[in-house]
Amino acid sequence: MEMDIANQLYMKLREEYKIDQKEFISSYICGKTRNVFATILATILSQNSTDKSALIAFSKLNETVGEITPDRIKHADINTIIDAIRVAGLGNSKARYIKNVAEVINDLDLNIEIDCQKLRDFLTAIEGIGDKTADVVLLTCFRCREFPIDTHIRRVISRLGFLGSSPKYKDISEYFKTRFSSEDLLNLHHLLIAHGRKTCKSRKPICDKCVIRDYCKYYLDNIKN
Repeated sequence: MEMDIANQLYMKLREEYKIDQKEFISSYICGKTRNVFATILATILSQNSTDKSALIAFSKLNETVGEITPDRIKHADINTIIDAIRVAGLGNSKARYIKNVAEVINDLDLNIEIDCQKLRDFLTAIEGIGDKTADVVLLTCFRCREFPIDTHIRRVISRLGFLGSSPKYKDISEYFKTRFSSEDLLNLHHLLIAHGRKTCKSRKPICDKCVIRDYCKYYLDNIKN
C-alpha cells in the first residue's frame, strides 16, 4: 500500500508541475557551473531563505569576489562577504559558514567516483552544513541516493499523514530513498517543493486544487468532511 502511495504521488505531481531549474538554486548552480564548491555555497545561502533571494546573493558574491573558488573566498574580507549576501538573510552566520567551507574543502571533481557516505560524513562535520545541505549537494551534484527534506517537503508529508503527523527528517528521507532511483529522487524532491510552494501552502493550502488530496489525511479529516 505504501509503495503505491509513493508512486501515485510521484506520478500525479509530475503531471501537475513543470520544473524550472532556476527555481532550485542548487540544481541550477551545479548544472551551470559544474562546481561543487559553488553549489555548497549556494545551498548554504538558501538556508532559511528563498531560492530567489539566495540566487541574488550568490550572483552578488560572485561579482564581488570575481569568481567563487575556495581561494577567492578564503582571501575575501568577511565584511565584504556579509554585505554581498545580505539579501539572503543571516549574513553574519552564513558568511562565517562560507569561510569555514573555503578553509577545509578543495574543488571536488564531479567526474570522480566517490563514497557517498564518507563524503556526507565529511560535509556534515563542517560548521554550517547540516543533513539537508549535505544531502542536497550529494543528490544534485553526485547523484548519491539521498533525499533532502526542506520545510515544504516536511509540511506536505506531515499533512499527507502516511508517515505520521510529525515524521522526522530521517524517517521521510529513508522512506523515499528505498523506493526510488537517484534521478527520480531529485525529480521528486523538486516536485514536492513545488507543491509546497504553490498548493500545499503553510497558512492557506489550496486543497480544492490539490492533485494528491485523495491521499491526504489533512484534507480528508478537515476539508472534505
